[in-house]
Amino acid sequence: MSLGNFLSPAYRLSDDFSQVEMVHPQANRPTSPVASPSFVCFKARKLTAEDALAEELPTQGAAQVQRLSRTYSHVNVPSAVQWQVGEHAGFVHAFMSSMRHGPILQQRQRETWERLGRYLSTQKDLPIEEQRLNGLPSDKVLIMCGDHDAVIVKNELVPDATSALQGHASFRFFNAGHEFPSTKYEEVAQYVMELMH
Repeated sequence: MSLGNFLSPAYRLSDDFSQVEMVHPQANRPTSPVASPSFVCFKARKLTAEDALAEELPTQGAAQVQRLSRTYSHVNVPSAVQWQVGEHAGFVHAFMSSMRHGPILQQRQRETWERLGRYLSTQKDLPIEEQRLNGLPSDKVLIMCGDHDAVIVKNELVPDATSALQGHASFRFFNAGHEFPSTKYEEVAQYVMELMH
């Protein structure tokens, strides 16, 4: 999505999920914005497949190192996302669902995150075998994020998740943007394997 002088866009849902706002960090050409200290929000049209595609595309410079397959080197993120938008009926729905149900700051979602935090508090006091039987045999949720992610902002994520999960969060950050799972895949896989074993 080309937006002239704007930085990478992100999206924010209204409290009642009836409207989606396109958010541009430090936008310099506001047109009827609703301003906050670090964001300028534009009331946006209904999100389209192209909007989902724009959110999933790599940040500047990441496209050169982003490799999705060692066997099929011609497969890249833009072509994979384009395929998902065109061929996978659930892709846009799943993308929108993650925006509706993932944010920590929305009251309904925060209550869910807090419920998970309470569950983990209870779990950590149980014997390990009982934890395994109950599921989630740990007292932490692993949250991974890119240091330069314009969609999930590290400096907002850490305090929000730590508070909502009552301290039951473990964070791992990668020197990348939102695309870190496909640019830092070996580091991600190694970290997950170490955590699981």
